[in-house]
Amino acid sequence: MERNRVAGSLTALSAAALLFVSACDRPPRDADRPAGPRLVVLLVIDQMRADRLLESSPPPGSGRARLLVDGRIYENAHHAHAYTWTAAGHASMVSGVHPSRHGIIGNSWWERPERRRVRAAVDPGTRLVDLPEKTGRSGFRLRVSTLGDWLKEQSPASQVWAVSIKDRAAAIVAGKTADGAFWYDFDRGRFVTSDYYMEQEPAWAVAFDESRTVEAYRDGWDLLDDPGSYERPDDAPGEPQASTFPHPFSDGDAYYPQIYNTPFGDQFTFEFVAALIEGQQLGKDAASDLLIVSASTSDQIGHIYGPWSREIEDYDRRLDNFLNALFDQLDAAVGVGRWLVALTSDHGVVPVPEQTPGAARIPFGALAASTQARLDEGLEALGLDPGSVRLDYVNGVVLDANPEVPAEALADLRTRLAARLTEHPRIEDVFTWDELASETPLGRPYEPEFRRSFDPSRSADLMVRFREFDLISSGTSGANHGSVYTYDTHVPLVFLGAGVTAGRVDTPVWTVDLAPTLAGCLGIEPPAGLDGEIRLECSPAP
Repeated sequence: MERNRVAGSLTALSAAALLFVSACDRPPRDADRPAGPRLVVLLVIDQMRADRLLESSPPPGSGRARLLVDGRIYENAHHAHAYTWTAAGHASMVSGVHPSRHGIIGNSWWERPERRRVRAAVDPGTRLVDLPEKTGRSGFRLRVSTLGDWLKEQSPASQVWAVSIKDRAAAIVAGKTADGAFWYDFDRGRFVTSDYYMEQEPAWAVAFDESRTVEAYRDGWDLLDDPGSYERPDDAPGEPQASTFPHPFSDGDAYYPQIYNTPFGDQFTFEFVAALIEGQQLGKDAASDLLIVSASTSDQIGHIYGPWSREIEDYDRRLDNFLNALFDQLDAAVGVGRWLVALTSDHGVVPVPEQTPGAARIPFGALAASTQARLDEGLEALGLDPGSVRLDYVNGVVLDANPEVPAEALADLRTRLAARLTEHPRIEDVFTWDELASETPLGRPYEPEFRRSFDPSRSADLMVRFREFDLISSGTSGANHGSVYTYDTHVPLVFLGAGVTAGRVDTPVWTVDLAPTLAGCLGIEPPAGLDGEIRLECSPAP
């Protein structure tokens, strides 16, 4: 049923929206043409700034060291959109186009025709395979096709799988026609999927769940190595109270969501991925396969403790082990020189404001109250009823207007409110919906990036740019991302494996280049008209 639904959705969408080249224009896949790597693994380390990897000094032989020594490193890789959120970054790297075209402008957004918030991957038309009373997930909100879709169309025998603790980081990157996507059920401590992809879980996935590997971490999170070997302090300004090691877990089912706050969430992910590679026999036949893995707890730890915390330092040491185990499995199962790993990130992160001179932590509550007061002023000035326009905050400021509010009055209200907001000492600029919906150039800083994040039916009425290094926060600790600044856009991009020549490249590249580049490595034709371009010529696998 779900496969028919996918096929129907692909048929209904226009060829332009899908970005597919028509069958008569696309060169047929040549069976005699040398194939690319038997398995391509796109590995996303959530919230990994470029400097976190590229300026690190991991021990020789570790997973990160192997990337830095043997990999091809693009030192100047950036996201090119303004709102650097998880779902937007993942969608950009697998579609080859910016959020303004693929439609995934954030983790959630205001769906203007429906006048409600929606989450990027929640699909009301699907259910969990093993728990049908729960809503499933899929990439059905994508406006375009993705790398996995191109591979499945041009090489039907190829397999496409995606895994992440975050539902959006699995379902979005899987595209519309993947064989499967798995994400974490926080209530039960297991990976789940939806009937969008399959009617029943593979035997290997059932066996993995029955093994209850997730129970192995209940002793809590302590340092991997001797405390004296760590460079960063165990406590620092801007970290939460009681933030020093060790970090214990609660008893019972409360433990399952808590592993998301520790490296064990990603350890569990990589262990599941190992079972998937073996169970699906990825990379074993002549058809190249694609596996996309997003390591999500890297992001959560950074949110809680900040990017330069001892917790992140310990995570990265454990990441070395996760990577080495993956590389060793690929060598053994697929073959040396027959696999390719591309490592990147969906976004970076701002440093903790309390650790950054001149930066400020701006209380969200106070800012929201001030915005409401300015909205009330605008409504009164325009003669509109109080309550006829309500505020929401998702990817900016949303003005949820009653249907009777004239469009001209709403546009005037946007202009007035934007002008008032820019009076705030920590706000640099505010783009209105009307300005970005128009093609008229504005000549303002970061305008191209905000246009790349703008979707007329999904974007907010006001898109705000705060001062660099400032952080909007509902709490008193931790860090975040989502800005247009370098600390959020600059991410690692490293290729390792089949046909890759080690070295460093300082040419500016973009995360939208990743999908067409990997398409070339897989031996398939990327669609015409992408925003990204091929950056690496992959050699055939032996």
